[in-house]
Amino acid sequence: MSQSQLDQFSTLLSTTDTRKKIAVGTDIINYLGVPTNSIECDDIGQFIDGLVPWLQSSNFKVESMGHRLSVLSFSVSHQGVRLL
Repeated sequence: MSQSQLDQFSTLLSTTDTRKKIAVGTDIINYLGVPTNSIECDDIGQFIDGLVPWLQSSNFKVESMGHRLSVLSFSVSHQGVRLL
């Protein structure tokens, strides 16, 4: 089985490189910004587990671009009722 897009993002979220953090944030925002893109992945928990530290550890450059709130907002919007 090939990896889903969210599975691929999961592996990138743990980077410590600020430029890569900004890039992965932009990629996630662009992906989740399209309502028809699937949020199905092998383990949504793993994606969320990778997303939480990324949200907590991002530096001011990532925050100043609004990446953290945008990624969180799009993730919740895509989850909809299933998140509850």
